[in-house]
Amino acid sequence: MPDALHDRAAEAWEPLLAVADLAGGEWPSRARAAALELHGAEPDTDSVRVQLLRAIFEVFEEHDDDRLPTVALLRALVERETEPWGAWWGTSVEKGEVRGPAAKLARLLKPFGILPKTLRTGGDDRAKGYDLSDFSDAFARYLLLPPLDEDVTTRQPAPGADFQAFEGRDMPAGVTTSNGAETLAAQGVSRCHGSDGTVGTATA
Repeated sequence: MPDALHDRAAEAWEPLLAVADLAGGEWPSRARAAALELHGAEPDTDSVRVQLLRAIFEVFEEHDDDRLPTVALLRALVERETEPWGAWWGTSVEKGEVRGPAAKLARLLKPFGILPKTLRTGGDDRAKGYDLSDFSDAFARYLLLPPLDEDVTTRQPAPGADFQAFEGRDMPAGVTTSNGAETLAAQGVSRCHGSDGTVGTATA
């Protein structure tokens, strides 16, 4: 079976190629050429790659892990029913034949500068897989998500920051905003002393 055929196409062509092989002569090569001509061009467009990025982002979130072996990532992808990965790779992954799907996944991710690496999966065990940090730039560029190392917590102004800015910019010279001890009826009102000696009140 030609490697360029995705799983669904391979299933459809399998009996036809078997007949061609039995017929012999030039039929095996002609049948395979026809299969590649009709179904060998697996969608490889930018939109499919971006769809794959979105799916991988959601898979990482669901697994709540920053590293995923290729086998685990493929299994999660083919389970997503509304996306093409199941049709492309589902049969092979179900049979445990992940070498082909893993190579195709790597090819789709390569334009983003994302490559599989060797991961430690526990003890001395190692497996090929993907590190979430390697997706940071692609997620930011194509999914418009903040970089993974960016602090996305809403920053709150320091207590009194607005008042301090106001005080430094707009208060007339010679006017103090607080005299420390004088408050009226504990209502948060302070006496303010003007430069001419008059006394007024201001809300703390």
